[in-house]
This record gives sequence, C-alpha cells and structure tokens, in this order.
Amino acid sequence: FCNGAFHGGIFAWLGLLLIRRYHLHDAGIGLALAGYGLPGLFFGATIGRWGDRYGRRYVVPFGFLWAAGCAFLLLPHSPRFIASLVITALSAGFDATHPLMSSIKTSLDPKHRGQITGFATFANFIGMGAGALFFQHLIAFGFSTALAIFASVQTLLGFAALYEFRRERPSRVRSAELTTA
Repeated sequence: FCNGAFHGGIFAWLGLLLIRRYHLHDAGIGLALAGYGLPGLFFGATIGRWGDRYGRRYVVPFGFLWAAGCAFLLLPHSPRFIASLVITALSAGFDATHPLMSSIKTSLDPKHRGQITGFATFANFIGMGAGALFFQHLIAFGFSTALAIFASVQTLLGFAALYEFRRERPSRVRSAELTTA
C-alpha cells in the first residue's frame, strides 16, 4: 500500500509539475514521462537476479531509498533534461521493490497464493489512488513540500525495510538452482 501510494502519488502529478515548472505542453510532458518504464524494461531481469542472489534484504530497501532519493532530486529546479533523467531513475525504485514484494506474498501460504496476491494487488492499487489524492492535497503547500513529505516517508519505509529484512537470506536451494541454470 505504502509503496503504491508513494509512486502513484508522485507519478500522478508529475505532469502538472512539468507544466508549472518547465512550461511543457502535451508532447513535452509525454517525452519527459516516457522514460518512466525504461529501467524495468532494460534492467528488470538484472534486478530480479540481484533479488535471487542477495535476497530481498538488500534490494527492497535499496529500491525504497533509491526512489526517495530521486524524489528529493526533484525538489530543486533543475534543467529539463536532468528532471527527465530523474523521473526515469525514479521508476527503478518501483522496479526494485514491487516485484520482490510480490514474491514475499506468494511465499507466504501455498494454499492461498491467489487470495494473497489478489489482496496485495488490491492494496497496491488502493495505495496508488490514495497516494494521488494525498499528494493532491499537499500540492496546496507547493510541489517542493509535497515531494519532501513523500520522499521523507519513503526514506522511513526504506529504513523500516532494512530492519524488517535484516535476517533474511537467500535460500540455499534457490541459490543452487541459480548456479546450475
């Protein structure tokens, strides 16, 4: 829910940020946001292998902290090209967290994987909608304030993930499968 709220909240309002800060129109906004899915497309398999090799212990907190760092980088007014690169990099935080958090859900109870996955998907999308609504209300205080609050909460989530996953290790069976594959 929280990860969905962060990404849904920021991404839903990036178009308005690009209009107000950079005076972009439809095509410019589309080009600036086009990179959002590229890290997952090009590095998704690599991120997955990191998760398999090192476990979620490092990759999920890194994803939270990476996304928070990108949101903090959007705070100052920077050149359009830099902002577009930061927006592209922001999606790598989602790519490093969402699929690996899905694997947590599917490893909980083999009998109820479908229900667990369905509930988690529901929570993620409700989080995205709630995040967009919450961000909308924070924009009244300015984009910088809204981004700072969202980035700060995401940073706290990153540290909470470091704490929660501190004992997790990749399973030896899974690691052996990867080396033979």
